[in-house]
Amino acid sequence: MEPARLILLDKDDPYRLVNGTVVEAFTNVDGDYHVHVNVDEQYVPLLKPCVFAISLPLYQILKVLSFMPVAAIVLYVIASLMNPGNTHLVRRAVKRGKKS
Repeated sequence: MEPARLILLDKDDPYRLVNGTVVEAFTNVDGDYHVHVNVDEQYVPLLKPCVFAISLPLYQILKVLSFMPVAAIVLYVIASLMNPGNTHLVRRAVKRGKKS
């Protein structure tokens, strides 16, 4: 039985073998199991065009960008510890303290 979410691009020959390198494997919160594969160059034309259906360098860039919000928070905390008077949260807390 074919899953409802699965869209076959080639119903006559849906199964293809390719070679490549597994760059990441994880289980999502919804229980789906994901495997990101960097396919060898000769198999790239078999991939459906999309953001992840390309070579590894762009995938690595997107992966690094996904950590940017976390990096910004960490840098803000470090800046707050090094010079607390120059951060928004400390200035706001000081203003509230003066109003009381």
